Amino acid sequence: MKRDLSKLKIPMTPKERQRKKRAELKKSGGRELSVFLDAETVWMFDELLDRFPRLNKKKLVAEAVRALYNSNFETDS
Repeated sequence: MKRDLSKLKIPMTPKERQRKKRAELKKSGGRELSVFLDAETVWMFDELLDRFPRLNKKKLVAEAVRALYNSNFETDS
């Protein structure tokens, strides 16, 4: 008895999963950024990661940008 291999689901490779995830994020308005940080900023970044263990790097950057934005563009409504 032969198996029908055409219906066999082949798992994606990590590279394929990453490519799919990035495409989904881009489609939803996200954007990938690559930055080089100076030594003092790296130290502050690592310090914040240690003090806020619930935040990963992505969430920490989002929180920092949101806080900076709100402190500079918050309206008195």
